[in-house]
Amino acid sequence: MDSGCLFLHMYVAIGRILKKTGVEGTLKAAAYSGFPERFLHLKSLYIQTEEGYRGFVVESATVQGDVAVLKLKQVKTREAARELVGKEIFVPEAQRIEPPEGFYFLDEVIGVTVFDTSGEKIGRVTDVISHAANEVFVVREGEREVLIPAVRQFVKELNIPEGKMVVELIDGMLEE
Repeated sequence: MDSGCLFLHMYVAIGRILKKTGVEGTLKAAAYSGFPERFLHLKSLYIQTEEGYRGFVVESATVQGDVAVLKLKQVKTREAARELVGKEIFVPEAQRIEPPEGFYFLDEVIGVTVFDTSGEKIGRVTDVISHAANEVFVVREGEREVLIPAVRQFVKELNIPEGKMVVELIDGMLEE
């Protein structure tokens, strides 16, 4: 009997394939971190398919504005690229980068306890909804659900190490 080790890789989503470009399977991708330069140093990445995570070798990566342009070794045609449009891009958790000071990954906010500026507990962040303009934190306490836009107007403090967020709400946000 083989007594080898079994390794379980945990993957984190770092972006999404937006569209195909060119005739040789080149792809445009958005980085969830907002820093497309994140893709410049990747040697490989993973895309979740019906069969599980599929690995791809990154031949080249450049940045154009707020998106990355990726050429993957295994993607040689427009048709192959088309199959990847809309899919999320993953890397092993060990390859997760540290965000710049004052920035956090969305999954780090899940579970944070939310208080209003007077110190009253509102609930815990249970989900993050992504919209074109900004993300929205879903905060729950019992049956109550509050949606808080992830913008400075509302989020006054976010301390991930302490698991605490302080928000300033406007009238009507807590009404059920």
